[in-house]
Amino acid sequence: MGDLSNKDKGEFTIVDPDNDDYEMHVDQYGVSYTKLYDNAGAVLIGQKTMALSLPVTLASNQSIIDVQTRAEAAGANDRLFVMNAEITLGSAEEEYILITNPSGSGYKLLFQDIEISCIDVGNGESTLRIYKGPTITDNGDTQTAVATRVGAGLPTSAMNSYTEPSASSFGTRLYTFYVTGGPASGGTYTYSFNSTFILDPGYSILLTGDADGNGRLLAANIIWAEEAI
Repeated sequence: MGDLSNKDKGEFTIVDPDNDDYEMHVDQYGVSYTKLYDNAGAVLIGQKTMALSLPVTLASNQSIIDVQTRAEAAGANDRLFVMNAEITLGSAEEEYILITNPSGSGYKLLFQDIEISCIDVGNGESTLRIYKGPTITDNGDTQTAVATRVGAGLPTSAMNSYTEPSASSFGTRLYTFYVTGGPASGGTYTYSFNSTFILDPGYSILLTGDADGNGRLLAANIIWAEEAI
């Protein structure tokens, strides 16, 4: 390599005296251009030819990484569950579904979907709300969540679910749903959470509802995954 020169203001260049070619050049913007050589002194020039490429050693134990969502991982362990209930709403807001994750369950509850269907004999409008941290005075009627896989030897849910509980305080409201329907305009509404709504051990959520008249019948499917802690 040859002498240092400043060919242009603000630039720095090292020149090969044999061919006046750049060995290193830093332009006025700070961008560096540098030649690389192997141990024998041959220039390495990237992928211009395979023979002159910069050698890279790859690990011999490469394998495909299976990327799963949290729900898919839970499903692979048969820990996807659904709780189904039919509820009759009145004109005042009342408690309808309670889901608790017991302390020491060993699992997080990851809500996937809440499906609400209007199955009333008349057209109506209903509003449902989900609260966290309710103060429960009576659990109500015990319901059993079942695995979404149909087969033998499946695990049972680590969660507890109930209908028609009683609460002295609903707690803090998280979500509000509005549904309409009936025989003339029936509808099913799906609210997807995709594991973004999570219930930790020792906590509970309460679903309440009210309607534009007494006796509005709705069906609720609550689907969740259980992720080991």
